[in-house]
Amino acid sequence: MRILDRKIDIDKFYRSLAKDGPKLLFLDYDGTLAPFNVEPKLAYPYPGITSILKDIVSNPSVRLVIITGRSVAEITPLLGLEQKVEIWGTHGREHSLPDGSYHKTDLSPAQKKGLNEGIAKIIALQPQVRPEAKPGAVAFHWRGINPGELLKFKDEMISVLNRIGEEHKLDVHSFNGGIELIVPGMNKGNAVREVLKTVTPDTPIAYLGDDLTDEDAFFELKYKGLSVLVRSSLRETQADVWIRPPHELITFLEKWTKA
Repeated sequence: MRILDRKIDIDKFYRSLAKDGPKLLFLDYDGTLAPFNVEPKLAYPYPGITSILKDIVSNPSVRLVIITGRSVAEITPLLGLEQKVEIWGTHGREHSLPDGSYHKTDLSPAQKKGLNEGIAKIIALQPQVRPEAKPGAVAFHWRGINPGELLKFKDEMISVLNRIGEEHKLDVHSFNGGIELIVPGMNKGNAVREVLKTVTPDTPIAYLGDDLTDEDAFFELKYKGLSVLVRSSLRETQADVWIRPPHELITFLEKWTKA
């Protein structure tokens, strides 16, 4: 672990977990709990992670919140948890609670048309790109495509999606391994902000994430909790600390459970 913000006292944070009262743990999925996979549906957690998550969920003082770019329907079986947990899917456009309640952002007819048009045009442009339709978004995955081949169509693909976004009031966001056409208005930081409204200021909080999409959450949590970049190599970030998966990730989560 490397401390990135000198104001952070990691030992003090661990001690705060031992105190009575609620704790809040935010977790991203891809690149954080699980390694990337050319086939997203096969991106299972690192060995040992699911067992640790079961221990965390079984502790009534801990509120576990998964915030992911994946849909709620897709992420649930990958987690492998028998007990339901709170999930903000599609970067916060879906919200599922352990009691089974579920909410998602509504789409306008124009936005629905734009998402479908994006799928059709990108498949026609480059069949190797794999579209993933989600509530309020379509992710276009290019992981596994030869870098030289990707360079031939990447700029045109981005241009096509930007034109569709402007016409149908959709945003275009890049992520690790692809690009996404998405309904605007929510991001992981918004989801964090909504959850923070329901907790007391003295609640120990941590957010673990790897992607640029997690930076909104890191910003929202600044000086309110501990933000942790989970990544094999360090990049510019607003996170407080940096850990490498899977060993340092497992160590962090085990310390959370033992505390």
